[in-house]
Amino acid sequence: MMKKLHIEGTRYSPRIELDPETRTLLIEGDSYPENAVDVYGPLITALDEYFEQPNTPLNIKMLSFFQNTSSSKMITDMLARLQHFFDMGHPVELTWFYPSDDLEIKDTFELFLEDASFPYSITQLEE
Repeated sequence: MMKKLHIEGTRYSPRIELDPETRTLLIEGDSYPENAVDVYGPLITALDEYFEQPNTPLNIKMLSFFQNTSSSKMITDMLARLQHFFDMGHPVELTWFYPSDDLEIKDTFELFLEDASFPYSITQLEE
């Protein structure tokens, strides 16, 4: 069984936790690192390993509000990988939280997910 992936968040990058025991992925925090590949590359690699077993469910919670361009590209790549795994029969579900006072970011999240066919919700963060 794969080990839990834990990437400590910084002022510029989100905390990322992929826990194979609870079958959860948490991405929390703003994302504008100098090199987004350094942050998201290990996650994408870990997702490939996580989904090696057939029919493996994953529940994703994202609380990431601000992204720079390179982070947006990596998030788009991650969502495409999740779509691929969903298409291969893995149950994938995503909840992306946004601040109640920022409907513009909700629209941005909807654009990220416009091609997704896996179950997702864009949910107002409780204050």
